Amino acid sequence: MLINPGLLNNFSTLDNDGTIVSNAFSFVINKPGAVLNNNNSMSNDTNALYNNSSAIVNNNGTLNNSSTTVYNENGATWNNNGAMNNTNSTTLYNNSGATFNNNGTLTNTFSSLENSGMLVITARMPS
Repeated sequence: MLINPGLLNNFSTLDNDGTIVSNAFSFVINKPGAVLNNNNSMSNDTNALYNNSSAIVNNNGTLNNSSTTVYNENGATWNNNGAMNNTNSTTLYNNSGATFNNNGTLTNTFSSLENSGMLVITARMPS
């Protein structure tokens, strides 16, 4: 288990096969050229998660965001192949030039999705 006070992934690949917990006021920044593979469990609470430029996030496990701002922007790609749960006023921004591919389950509870990029949904989004 990694308790994260701040994670900067730059031109690297981070494979999470265990558990990452990002506590309040921490951050996760996936910089250009970086790849973040979540294959098990990742939780973000009251922080920010950035996927920027040519970076890629592959969520193949469970990603829980609570009171978190998630940015997919500037040519970044986000592949949700597992379960992504946004709760407690989480905002997911899929900005211009970014692509969000939802092949899994995307749940927004008291949360919002703002899309100005490309949103591809190939699986059901529960209401």
